[in-house]
Amino acid sequence: MAFEFGDNQLLAAGWEWFVGENGGLTTTLLGLKRHPDLRDLVVSVLMQFARFNFIELFTVNLKKAQPEPKDLLNTYLALFQPLALSKASSEEVNKYFLRFQY
Repeated sequence: MAFEFGDNQLLAAGWEWFVGENGGLTTTLLGLKRHPDLRDLVVSVLMQFARFNFIELFTVNLKKAQPEPKDLLNTYLALFQPLALSKASSEEVNKYFLRFQY
C-alpha cells in the first residue's frame, strides 16, 4: 500500500493514516508483539510508511503508540537488529545526525 501511495504522490496521506489513531502503526506493533519472528517484515513496513519521517516515528509516534515504557523498550529491542542491518534505515539515521554536525 505504501508503494502505491508513493507512486501516486499520496505518501503524506498514507503517513497520516499510518500514525493516526487506530492506524497502521497500531496494527503493525500488535503484529510484532504476536509474531516477533516477523520483525524483518515489520521493519520493512515501517520503512515504507516512514520513508521521510523515520526519526519522527521513533521519537514521537512509537512513544504514543506504546505509552508503557516496558512495551516501548521491548519494541525498540525487537527492531534494533533488523534496523541496524537495513541499509535504508542506516542512511535515514545518518541523514538526521549529519544535520547537526558543525
